[in-house]
Amino acid sequence: MSLVSNQSAEDACAAGGCIEILGGNETRTQTLQLAGLELLLIARPAGGGTGGDLYCLHSCGDHTVAKIVLLDVTGHGARSASVARALHGLLHEYSPETRPSHVLSQLNRNFPQGAPPGVLATSVCAVYDSRQSHLHYANGGQPRLLLWSAQRRQWRTVGPGWDSACGVPFGVTEGACYDEQRIPFHPGDMALFVSDGVPEAASPTGGWLQLEGVLGLLQEMTDEIPPGFPLLLPDLAKSFLKKLQSFHGRDDFEDDLTLLWVRRPAAGVDPNPSGHDL
Repeated sequence: MSLVSNQSAEDACAAGGCIEILGGNETRTQTLQLAGLELLLIARPAGGGTGGDLYCLHSCGDHTVAKIVLLDVTGHGARSASVARALHGLLHEYSPETRPSHVLSQLNRNFPQGAPPGVLATSVCAVYDSRQSHLHYANGGQPRLLLWSAQRRQWRTVGPGWDSACGVPFGVTEGACYDEQRIPFHPGDMALFVSDGVPEAASPTGGWLQLEGVLGLLQEMTDEIPPGFPLLLPDLAKSFLKKLQSFHGRDDFEDDLTLLWVRRPAAGVDPNPSGHDL
């Protein structure tokens, strides 16, 4: 499918005093800083660049608020391309909205009526305000958020997940509800957002990794790092991808992989809130 290029969308928004990383269906690795958070985006589409994963990372105004949206259109190729293009445009249109539940409700309400049968979309949205110490989070059918507590040195999942009655994929019912959660996010904490291609990675024998397996790989990875050593996002991402490929048995995957690592720096670290490292 053909989407607006990531660079043009980012440049257009930056010209208005905002930062917006908006795109999909192309291989991408990018680090950036938004609202005092450190972020690392990794996108690996399957099927030769015809994948259905989209993302939008946005910060505007005084850059104290950052918004994250991941979106996955079911299927690949021409059947899902028109739906992905429409949702791509909506992600940019709804950039000013900072209530995750409202973002998902709007995307669902305006899901293309002419979508081919069986083509749906799942999404997750989170908003962080640097003047507070929590994430606002809503999920519409995506894998649950994975959260690292720096104090406990432990990973856990945060619901709701795909099986929640309030948080269905887009295109199922126009009046769907989307719960919003308030998640504590302390200095040193990390969050990992993943598309369903990660827990649905299959082993050579055919079994899926599943979210519990993802959680296990993450905990194993961080347990290997002695307390007091810095947890650098590029190193963590590289280590996790290596473990994921080892489980899968090869480097290529049947579905798109999108991973977004988000960390709130430890106390005393003050990254430039409006800068971004390409």
